[in-house]
Amino acid sequence: MRILTLRLKNLNSLKGEWKIDFTQAPFAQGGLFAITGPTGAGKTTLLDAICLALYHRTPRMGVISANTNELMTRSTADCLAEVEFAIKGKRYRAFWSQHRAQNSADGKLQPAHAELVTADGSILTNKLSEKVKLVEELTGLDFARFTKSMMLAQGGFAAFLEAKSSERAELLEQLTGTEIYGEISKKVFEQHREQKEVVKRLQAQTEHLALLSAEQVQALQVQQQKITQQTEQQRSVQKRLQADQKWYEQLQRLTAAVSEKQQAQQQALHQLQAAAPEQLQLKRHQPAAKLCPEFKQLARAREEYQAKQQAVTTAQHALPALKTELTQQVQQALQYLQQAQAREQKQQALALTQQRHLQQQIAEQQSVLQLAPYFSDWEQQLGEWQRAIDQLQTADTHQAKAKQAQLKQQQVVAELSKQQPEHELAVRHIEQQLVELKQRYPYWAARTDGLLAHSQQLNQQLQTAAMAKKLLDEQRNMAHSLQHQQQLVTEKTQQLQQLSAQLVALRERWTQLNQQKKDQLRIYELERTVQSLTEYRAQLQAHEPCPLCGSLEHPSVSQYQTVDPSTTEQALQQLEVQLEQLTNDGKLLGNQEVQLRTEQANSQARIDELQPAVLTLEQQLADCLAQLAISSGSELTALISQQTEQLHSLSHFTQQHEQLMAAKQQAAIALQQLTAQQMTETQRLTEYELQLSQATTERTEKQQAEQTKQNALLQQLAAAQVTVTLTDHAAVKTWLQTQQQNLKQAQQWQTELVELEKSTLQQEAKLQQLAQQLTFWQAQAEQLALPETELTEDCAPLALPEQQAFNQLLARYQQQHSQLELLQQQLQQQHQQLAEQEQQWQSVLAEQGFASEAAFSAALLSAEQVVTIEQTLQTLTEQQQLSSEQLQQAEAQLASFKGESCQPELTLAEVEQQLLTLEAQLTTLHQQFGSITSKLENDQAQRTTVAGVQQQIAQQQALCEQWARLDGLIGSADGAKYRRYVQGITLDQLTYLANQHLARLHGRYVLVRQSTKELELAIEDSWQADAVRDVKTLSGGESFLVSLALALALSDLVSHKTKIESLFLDEGFGTLDSETLDIALEALDHLNASGKMVGVISHVEALKERIPVQIKVSKGQGMGMSRLDSKFQVH
Repeated sequence: MRILTLRLKNLNSLKGEWKIDFTQAPFAQGGLFAITGPTGAGKTTLLDAICLALYHRTPRMGVISANTNELMTRSTADCLAEVEFAIKGKRYRAFWSQHRAQNSADGKLQPAHAELVTADGSILTNKLSEKVKLVEELTGLDFARFTKSMMLAQGGFAAFLEAKSSERAELLEQLTGTEIYGEISKKVFEQHREQKEVVKRLQAQTEHLALLSAEQVQALQVQQQKITQQTEQQRSVQKRLQADQKWYEQLQRLTAAVSEKQQAQQQALHQLQAAAPEQLQLKRHQPAAKLCPEFKQLARAREEYQAKQQAVTTAQHALPALKTELTQQVQQALQYLQQAQAREQKQQALALTQQRHLQQQIAEQQSVLQLAPYFSDWEQQLGEWQRAIDQLQTADTHQAKAKQAQLKQQQVVAELSKQQPEHELAVRHIEQQLVELKQRYPYWAARTDGLLAHSQQLNQQLQTAAMAKKLLDEQRNMAHSLQHQQQLVTEKTQQLQQLSAQLVALRERWTQLNQQKKDQLRIYELERTVQSLTEYRAQLQAHEPCPLCGSLEHPSVSQYQTVDPSTTEQALQQLEVQLEQLTNDGKLLGNQEVQLRTEQANSQARIDELQPAVLTLEQQLADCLAQLAISSGSELTALISQQTEQLHSLSHFTQQHEQLMAAKQQAAIALQQLTAQQMTETQRLTEYELQLSQATTERTEKQQAEQTKQNALLQQLAAAQVTVTLTDHAAVKTWLQTQQQNLKQAQQWQTELVELEKSTLQQEAKLQQLAQQLTFWQAQAEQLALPETELTEDCAPLALPEQQAFNQLLARYQQQHSQLELLQQQLQQQHQQLAEQEQQWQSVLAEQGFASEAAFSAALLSAEQVVTIEQTLQTLTEQQQLSSEQLQQAEAQLASFKGESCQPELTLAEVEQQLLTLEAQLTTLHQQFGSITSKLENDQAQRTTVAGVQQQIAQQQALCEQWARLDGLIGSADGAKYRRYVQGITLDQLTYLANQHLARLHGRYVLVRQSTKELELAIEDSWQADAVRDVKTLSGGESFLVSLALALALSDLVSHKTKIESLFLDEGFGTLDSETLDIALEALDHLNASGKMVGVISHVEALKERIPVQIKVSKGQGMGMSRLDSKFQVH
C-alpha cells in the first residue's frame, strides 16, 4: 500500500485547504522527506488526516461522530480529509467530510459524508460503515494494524526494547494484538470447568432414578394375566345382558311405532273433516262457472257504454276551447292588418315627400351633371400639367447643383496649384541631404550596390569571432577544473592510505577488547548464577542430599559465599564502554573512508569527462581561428573590436541612406500624385461646366412644356363655358375637385330617388295585399259571428296568425263538432242495448238460483282457487289412506316380533342393573391393568434414560479429558499461560523480521532471545566475535537502529497481507547527537533505497538540514493557527 496524495481542510490548527501530491516533484525524485515545524504546529495533523480519510478516526481522538468533532478548526463550518492510495497497481480515493448546518461556524454538526472511489471514478460505496469495511478488505489492515504498520512511533519501540520482561509482555500485546490468546487461555480453562460440571450434572440425573427388580417385574406381569382373564369373563356376561337389553329396546320401538301410526291416522281424518267448507265452496262455484260467458259479455257492454259516455263528455268540453282560440286568432289578425295598413300609408306619404325634395336638389346640380363627361379628360390633363411642373422643379434643382459643383471644383483646382511648388522644394531638399551623406561616408558611398552582402559578411565574421571567444573562455575554465580535480584525486589517495592504516589498528584493538569482554562475561554469568543460588545454599544441611544433584556433601558452600559479581560487572562495563568507543570510532572512520572513496571516484569520473571535452574545445577553437585568418587568441579581441566598429559605421550609413532614399521616393511619388490629381480635377471642372450648360437648356425646355400644358387646359375650360376665373394649377385643381364632389353628391341623390320610387311601388303593392288579407279575416269573423273590433293606435303591435294554421284549427273545430253529434247518436243506441242485456242477465241469475249478481260474484272462484282446493282435498284423502296402511303394517311387525322371539328371563330393570354392576367391575379391572402397565412402561423408560445418560456421561468424560489435556497445555484462570507462549512465538517472529531489517540497516548486531529468561532480548555483536549482551548496553544510535528495525518488523508482521510502501516516523530523533543522527539518516537512506516512501516527522534542526525535501508546518501569528508552504495550498 502506497500513499499517493493527501488533501485536508480545516483540521486542528491547519486552517484552509491543502493538498500534497507525493507522486510529483520533489517527492517523486526521492522517497525520503521530512515533515518539520515547531512543537504544536500541527505536524501530526497530517497523519490524522490520513487516518480520518481511511478509517474515520484518529489515534489521538478516536471515532468522529455527528455530535462531537474536536478535529474541526474552530470558527469554521466544514472540514475534510482525502487520500489517494495504490494497492497492487490499482488506485483508489478515500474521502471523508463533515459540515455544520447552513455552512455556519455556529451551526449544528451534520452527519459525516464519506465515499470510496476507483481511479476511473466508479463509486464503490458512499456509506460510512461499508466504506471502513471495504478499506479493510482492500488493504488487509484494520485501523490498529494500519497505525502500527505505517505510522511508527520511535519512542514506543525504544521503550519496548529496554522494558522488563513483564512490561515487554504488555507492550508486545498492545503492539501485536496478542491479547486474544489470553482470552483463549481463559476460555479453555472455563470450558474445562464447565465440562466437569456437565459430567456431575449427568451423574446426578441417574442417582434419583429407582428401577424395578426382576421379581417385581414378573409379579406385575402375572397380575396383568389374571386381570386379563377376569376381564374376558366379565365381557361374555356383558354381551349376553346387552342382547337382552336390545330385545327390550326393539319391543319398545315397535310399540311406539304402532302408537305413532294411530295418531297419524286420527290426524289425517281430522284434517279431511276440517276441509268440508272448501268442498262446499267448490260445489257452489260450478253453476256460477257456467254463467261466466254471459257475465263477461255484459261486463264488456257496460265498459263500452261507459267509454262512449266519457268520449261524449270529452268532446263537449273540447269544442268551447277551440272556438275561443279561433276567436282570438281572428281578432288578432284583424287588429294586426289594420295597424299594418295605417303604417304603410304613413310610410308612403313620407316617401313621396322625400322624392319631391331629391328632385329639387338634383335640379340645382344640373350644370354639374352636364360637365361630368369632361371631368376625366380634364383630370388627366391636370396630371400632365403637374408632371410638367415637377420636371421643371427637378431641372431647377439640377441647375443649382451643377452651379454649386462648378464653384467647389474651381476651389480644388486653385488649392492644388498652390501645393505643387511646396512638393518640388521638398524633393530638392532630400537630394541635397543625400549629397551631404555621401560626402560624410565616401567609403560606403562608393560601395552602395554591395552594402547588404558586405553587412552579412561582417555579421558572420563577428559571430565566428564571438564563438571563438566563448570557446577560448570555456577551454581556460575546463583546464582549470581538470587541474583542480587531479589535485583532489591525489589528496584523497593520500587520505585513504592514512585511514586504512588507522582502521587496521582499530580492528586489532577491538578484537582484543572483545575477547576480554567475552571472558569477563562468562565469569560474570557464573558469578551471577552462584549468587542466584544463595537461598538454596542456605537450605543445605550437612549429611542431607542436595535437591538438585543428590550429593550428601557440600564442600563449596563457604567458598561461594564470598563471590561478588559487582567487581566483574564493573570491569565488564568498562570493556563495553571501550568497545562502544572503538565501534563508534571504527564506524566514523568507515564512513569517512566511504565518503573519501566516493569523492575520489567522483573526481576521477569528472577528470574522465573533462579530458575529451578539452580536446574537443581545442579543435573547435582552432577551426574558428582558421576561419578568421588569425593564429592566436591574443589577436581575437582586436579583430572583434575592429569588425564591431566597421559594422556600426555601416549600419549608421545604411540606415540614414535608406531613410533618405525612402523620403525622396515618397516626395517624388507625392509630386507625381499631385500633378495627376491637378489634371484630373481640371478635367472634372470642365465636365461640371458642361453639366451646368445642359441643366440650363433642360430647364428652358421644361418651362416651355409646362406653359403649353397650362394653356391647353385653360382653353378647354373656356370652351366648356366655365365661368370661374382660373389662372394657376392650384386653382384649377381645387375647382375640379369641388366639381367632382358635387357630381358625386348629385349622382348619389339620383340613386336615392330611384330607390324611393321602387319603395313607393312596393308600398302600393303591399297595401293591396293587406286589403285582400283584411277582407279574408273579416269574412271569417262574420262566419264565427264575432262583433266588430275598433283599431287602437296605442296598443302593442301584434303578429299576423298563419292562415294555414288557422285553416287547420277551423277544420279541426268543424270535425270535432260533427264527431260530437255522431257520438251522441251512438250513445243513445248503446243505452237501449245495455238495458235489454241487463234484463236478460237478471232472468239467467234467477234460473241458476242466484238471488242477485252479488251472490253470483261471491260463489264464483278463480281458476287458481279451484286448483288449490282440489289439490288440498286430494292430498288429505291420500294422507288418510296412507296412514291407515302404515298402521296395519306396524301392527303386523309388532305381532311378528312377539311370535318369532322369546322373552328374556330377567326384566328390563334387572338387566340394566346387572349391566351397571359389570361396567363398574370392568372399570376397576381396567384401572388395575393400566396401573401395572404404567409401572412397567415407566421402568422401561427409566432404563432407556439411564442407558442414554450413561452413554452421554461416557462421551462427556471423553470430551472432558480432551479439555483437561488442553487446559493443562494452555489453560489458566488469568490467561497468562497461553498468552505468554504466543507472545514468545510472536517475539521470535518479530526478532526474525527485525534482524532482516537490521542486517540491511547495520550489519553489526543481531537480536536474540535469552534462553534463561522469558521474553528477554539480547544483542549478538558480530564485531565482538558474536558476543551476546544486554540491549541496555546499546548506545543511543545503536538503540535507534534496533528500535527502527523492530518498528519495521512490526509493520511487516501486522501487514502480512499487504506490502507497505509508505512509512511515517513520528518524532524519536530529539535525543540523538550529531553522530547518531548521521547513523539514523544513513539507516533511513538504506530504507529509502528499498523502494519505500519514508516521511519523518521531527522538529530537530539538524534533521531539517540533512533532508532536503521537506513539508514545513509553520505557526501563524496568534489565534493558534498554522499553515503549510503556499505551494500546497488549494485556491
